[in-house]
Amino acid sequence: MKGLLVKDLKIIMQNKTMLAVLVIIEAVFFVMQEADGMGFVIAYMMMGCGMMALSTVTMDEHDKSMGFLMTMPVSRRDYALEKYVLTFLCMLAGGLAAFLPYGLLLSGEAGRMFTAVMGIVPVMVVIQMVALPAQMKFGGEKGRIVLACIFAAVMLVMIAVEKIGKQYGGQPWLRDLVKEVSDGIRKTGTAGAVGIAAAVCAVCIWISYLASRRIMEKKEF
Repeated sequence: MKGLLVKDLKIIMQNKTMLAVLVIIEAVFFVMQEADGMGFVIAYMMMGCGMMALSTVTMDEHDKSMGFLMTMPVSRRDYALEKYVLTFLCMLAGGLAAFLPYGLLLSGEAGRMFTAVMGIVPVMVVIQMVALPAQMKFGGEKGRIVLACIFAAVMLVMIAVEKIGKQYGGQPWLRDLVKEVSDGIRKTGTAGAVGIAAAVCAVCIWISYLASRRIMEKKEF
């Protein structure tokens, strides 16, 4: 698995254009919006770096290279596991790259940083855990279409939530529901909130990995 990981990291590092675009967009939003753009920057960097990890699946299938890879001393389970390790390394690197400028230059916004991280990281993990088995299943052109549909669905859900909030935000029942949820989260404390987020992520990761492993075990090259 180590050899696969080194191979994929080298492929990603060769994509200097994409890496430069990610850094430039982060810098622009940091300068223009400062703390207000924190949530978008963290989500964008984690998503962008995660997508670069997903692209290695397509690269492996290019010119039917997957059959050659499977002749190496690695199993299909090793291959699936390596893609998850790679995805989390890339997402972690993207998250740290996004968080570092805010942590160094806007240290007074620690509360907002924590809220942004707790709200965004689990969502990004869930999205990637859906996208990874989809990419392994379909790959290539079909995989990109599936990924586009996944992100479109996420955007539609976010837009729907925003519209519902604007339309019914003044309703007493909705205010009471939001207040109950907020109070419940506050009662758990920071450790409880982190624990809940970690548990949700862990369940999604495990289900996703089992799906990807099964896909790879049944796939023909």
